[in-house]
Amino acid sequence: MDTIGLTKQESAHIKKGGRVFVVDKIDGPLWRVLSVSKTGVEVLLKPEGADGFPDKSRAQYNALMIAAISVDRPLVRPFN
Repeated sequence: MDTIGLTKQESAHIKKGGRVFVVDKIDGPLWRVLSVSKTGVEVLLKPEGADGFPDKSRAQYNALMIAAISVDRPLVRPFN
């Protein structure tokens, strides 16, 4: 989790049992959505059959949509 560079607000949310969705750039350049929680970091979302989304805004949009329908109210790191 240290390599993600969590803010104080994100760290506090995770300590309370929450999740934070982070859009991550990978080789390509492609973008995927990571879920950060007490149990660690996992790839939450990427297009079927691909390593990532072709643009950051599409990954961010999908992260926001997943957060909106999630029962546990995850945070989504703001779009830069």
